Amino acid sequence: MGTRPNKVIYCCLIHALCNLGQQKEARRLLNKMMDSNISLNVITYNILINAYCKEGMILEAIDTEEMVSKAEDIVGMMRKQGIEPTVVTYLALIDGIACKRKWRKLEEYFG
Repeated sequence: MGTRPNKVIYCCLIHALCNLGQQKEARRLLNKMMDSNISLNVITYNILINAYCKEGMILEAIDTEEMVSKAEDIVGMMRKQGIEPTVVTYLALIDGIACKRKWRKLEEYFG
């Protein structure tokens, strides 16, 4: 008899997959988490935002606007579910944009 994964286990696995650059697998696991009616929390969302920003840093083909747009979409989803972004959320966005040296975008977003 196995143990069913809970929110903490899913978050740890998604985080590990993102750190290994396996975003597709992380997204698959995220979908499985939601299909299992396990609600996302601020930690899950922060993991996703951080992953999109890191993905934008790693893949030069990804446009900063696209990276920020994906991250903003996640922030919008958070707010829809009544989850307010935290300092960690905004630090991930700042880090992702700053690493691309898009200072004007930082100013637009946070100015």
